[in-house]
Amino acid sequence: MRQRRHTYYSEKRLSQPTHLRRVALWFSLAALALALPLMVNLVGRLEAEQRMHTEIRQLSKKVTAAEAELADVQRALEHAKSDAFLDEWARSHRWTLPGEIPVVPAADTEVDSDAAIWWQRFVEKRTTPSDR
Repeated sequence: MRQRRHTYYSEKRLSQPTHLRRVALWFSLAALALALPLMVNLVGRLEAEQRMHTEIRQLSKKVTAAEAELADVQRALEHAKSDAFLDEWARSHRWTLPGEIPVVPAADTEVDSDAAIWWQRFVEKRTTPSDR
């Protein structure tokens, strides 16, 4: 069996990092230097994605409300196109169908309040004995 000699050179070599260790250390530092901006970018993208999801939820609510309003407007349009609506509108504006006779109620001629009676007597032309 051959014995190894322990020399100063072999001890120095064992105490210092090997070439492979140096390469691994530099590679690790380079990977960390490259990963840091990528991680910052990833965090920014995740925040942007969260904002987009929030905006999507808000816009979905607005779309649902707009669809409900559209359905209401379409129902109102269909009602406005119907003969029942035309008849209702014509009656409310005092229109008549051919052959009908419109009836307009007479205005109430009685004076209801004391102030109105006083005003009527105040404004009314007074007749003098010579006018008679």
